[in-house]
Amino acid sequence: MQNPMQTITPVPPAIMLEDRWYSGWAIDSHTASRRLKSGNSERVRSDLADAWYRYRYEGETALFDSIAGTIARYVRAYFAEENIRLDCMLMLPPNADRPEYRRVIELSAAVSRALNIPSSQAAIMRTSNGSIAFPSPSASRLITGNTVLVIDDIFRSGRTLKQCCQLLMEEGKAAGVQVLVGTKVMNPK
Repeated sequence: MQNPMQTITPVPPAIMLEDRWYSGWAIDSHTASRRLKSGNSERVRSDLADAWYRYRYEGETALFDSIAGTIARYVRAYFAEENIRLDCMLMLPPNADRPEYRRVIELSAAVSRALNIPSSQAAIMRTSNGSIAFPSPSASRLITGNTVLVIDDIFRSGRTLKQCCQLLMEEGKAAGVQVLVGTKVMNPK
């Protein structure tokens, strides 16, 4: 079976995201199309959304390199070429007890290596109630004074991403926060 990510050529433009961060981009729209199924409209995920979902939740590790490469190409296109300094990066984590936690950590490490940007993945955690926090008072030192790239798989309402950026800027004293998400839900409901 052909890897669906082979058909994705990450070519600008991406979707600009505006909020509490300095700049932010979504690589793709989450929904590529709609189709009728039994008389009902059904959303069809974009190739990137589908690949990221299958990697993260279904453990299809064959998609790992393609997803990491796509993220790295977009970071270079949208941040490095604009001379935006990135001192460290992290991915929004699921709860540590979730099966996909390890895959998010592995993907973060691969993107970090591809971009030659230190990972500060240990700086944040998801609490049992789903909020983002520093795991210890000393963890914020990984962020202080740095421009941080925050990566997430999907942007729905942006609530968790906003909470993370606020934590990094206010408590972590980050110099700046840049955001990149895989896909953006265009009409969240």
